[in-house]
Amino acid sequence: MPDGHLQGEANQQVIDATDCHMRLIAISVLLFLAAGAAPLQAQFLPERVDNEGIYDFLDELANNQVITLNSSVRPYSRFVIAEKLREAARRRGSMTMRQRHMLDMYMGAFSLYGHLGFPDNHRRAMLSNNISLLPPAYQFRDRRLTIQAKPLLEAHHHRNTHGEITHTHIGVQGSAVIGRSWSAWVSMQQISQSDEILTRPGFLNRNAGGAWAQEDELIEDRYFRLTDMRGGLYYSWDWGHVGFEKDHLAWGDHYHAPNILDVGPTNPTYPMLSLRLRTSERFSFHYHHGWLNSMEVRDTLVFDSHPDRYDYHNKFFATNIFTVMPVEYLHLSAGNSIVYSASNIYVTNLIPMMVFRVEEPTAGEIDSGHLNNTTFFVNVSSRQLPNTHLYASWFANSFKPSRLFDGDLLNFTSATMGGRLSNWPLPNTDLTVEFTRTLPKTYDHRTPIITYAHEKFNMGHYMGPNARLLYLSLGTQPWAGLQLRLCYKDAQKGNYLPHEYGQMQDQETFMEDVTWRNTTWSLKASYLLHSNIGIYARLRLMDVRGFDVFGEPFNAQEFEEKYGPAFHHGETTTVNFGIFIR
Repeated sequence: MPDGHLQGEANQQVIDATDCHMRLIAISVLLFLAAGAAPLQAQFLPERVDNEGIYDFLDELANNQVITLNSSVRPYSRFVIAEKLREAARRRGSMTMRQRHMLDMYMGAFSLYGHLGFPDNHRRAMLSNNISLLPPAYQFRDRRLTIQAKPLLEAHHHRNTHGEITHTHIGVQGSAVIGRSWSAWVSMQQISQSDEILTRPGFLNRNAGGAWAQEDELIEDRYFRLTDMRGGLYYSWDWGHVGFEKDHLAWGDHYHAPNILDVGPTNPTYPMLSLRLRTSERFSFHYHHGWLNSMEVRDTLVFDSHPDRYDYHNKFFATNIFTVMPVEYLHLSAGNSIVYSASNIYVTNLIPMMVFRVEEPTAGEIDSGHLNNTTFFVNVSSRQLPNTHLYASWFANSFKPSRLFDGDLLNFTSATMGGRLSNWPLPNTDLTVEFTRTLPKTYDHRTPIITYAHEKFNMGHYMGPNARLLYLSLGTQPWAGLQLRLCYKDAQKGNYLPHEYGQMQDQETFMEDVTWRNTTWSLKASYLLHSNIGIYARLRLMDVRGFDVFGEPFNAQEFEEKYGPAFHHGETTTVNFGIFIR
């Protein structure tokens, strides 16, 4: 190909990229100016989704009807958490002694986020510059600025007959509230792991994962690491905010794993433009537009200093979810999303309230490389019965109503349903059941560029298509901070039914054969030393096996290797313990 033609293509790519960036900047400025027209009151800072203590405590209070809570979308804002803790404090008399102790601990931890937007004379009285040891943190506050910085330290050790694995996290997180409208946060940590990686794309577990890199391939022992960098910048008004962020997300009520959107510690995160509205307890709305990595090669780029660099197909993601509370303690949610590939961002997908299904690309757009995969989902959460939480979520991609009336055709759907009893029939105990059923081809697509995945990690339920999972747990908290939990999990994977490129395959049979199974009993003891500091120990009896099935492309051992690390293969008794500061 002539050099001039290559140069022309390169120039056109630069022009397209510049045009895309200018559009994004212009849209962002307009959003911020629109937001500035509203009176300002409370900023937004997310609470990390793996801080299970505060999420479980708020859930327990909601199940006991001490507070009302929309638990379908995580993370929660720290300001909303502070608001819910104050709401619970007004009903201390209906709480157990343990709950009152936990309430006091969390109110102290979240007191910083309870009263922002003060008049200036109140702010002057709150000037501070101090370091605390429990929890470890640095805090600075003046009339217009509040800054907090905390360490991130975790160490986890796993041992069974296959060997030992050590997992460490070392980093720092910081947040800032600026004036009455701006807020920002950042979290950076290096995650290191010895011996074997426990999570890769396609593995059916929820261990921390991402783009692992090996420290040194020449040394005998293997050490892997990844750098996890997340953060956000927001502009807020009294009933919402808009911003740029890169964070973990969990959409869909659950106690084990969500099936609508799961970008948790297991998966790498992606940058996004987000909008959240919360006009009252009875209505909330969440939207974001994200930049995904397709990992599907469009071209190979060759540079003298960096040979074999790849140019991947563009991949974008837009999603929204509406939640209403028509009656007390009942939350109904519905939303949709689109995964699309195009040369540039489609401005239509930046409209937050859009129904993306109606925006099908024309034949010309498809010829030019515009492809999309749309999804639809609903979530129902009821705490109307005292001490009880009942929930269900349903997800569908490439949904066609005509398939509902044809017994030979299947839609690509996933359903999760479950419930929890809290503090009944015995105080300080809970009983949970959760079941998930995902039909073949769900989260997948016949065009690999637009699957429901980021960097090949599935963003839906971690079991993926053609699978079912039963989860049971019994927990008790004899005193504040201490929790004992017994769990049982039966996870099964059906026949391997990949999409064939360009073919619509909607006549597959659900779970005709079981090709892989994981049955696990676990007993975990954990103790919270403070709101974000804890220790734990866990014993797991696991039986993880693949099966030989006639006609399948993999044998039993290959199924085991495909769906999980060798550390978990076969019958194992695994002991793991750890400590964390988050």
